[in-house]
Amino acid sequence: FYCESYHVPFIAYNSGYQSKRIKEFHQTMDIPATILSQAGIAIPEHFVGKDIFKNEQVNNYVTVEYMGGGCPDIWRRPVRYGIRNQHYNLVYYAKLTQDFSEGKLEQLFDLSADPLEQNNLVYSKKVRNNSEVAELLDILARRHAEIRETMKP
Repeated sequence: FYCESYHVPFIAYNSGYQSKRIKEFHQTMDIPATILSQAGIAIPEHFVGKDIFKNEQVNNYVTVEYMGGGCPDIWRRPVRYGIRNQHYNLVYYAKLTQDFSEGKLEQLFDLSADPLEQNNLVYSKKVRNNSEVAELLDILARRHAEIRETMKP
C-alpha cells in the first residue's frame, strides 16, 4: 500500500496543551477515540481505537485493509491487507472465503534498503524467509481469521 495509507496527518489544537509529535504507529481508528477522550467523553466499549496520547497500546506496526472501490463484495473480492513496520512494507491478497494461506503475497519492500519502495522483493527467497516478514504475515493471518469468524452464521 502507499505512504498516504499509513501517514495520515492528525493535528489537534487546545490552548491547554503543549505541542507533541507522535512517532509511534497508530491506526486511523485511534483518531475518533482520541478526540472523544481529549474532550472528556468516555470512549464507547465497542470502539477498537485508543487515545494516542495515553500510549495504552503501542504497536511496532500499522495495518490497512482494502477491498477496492465500490461496494465491498466480501464473498467474491479479495481483501488487500497491508502491514508496515520500521523495516518492511508488505501487501497480501486473500479471499475471505478461503484460508489465508491460499492468498498471495503481492508486494514486499525492505524500507531500510529501499525507502522509496522501488524494488519489490516478493520473489526474493532471502527476504521472504525472513523471520520478521513471517511475523508480519502471521499478524495479517490472525486478522484474516478474525474477519472470517465474524462471517459465520
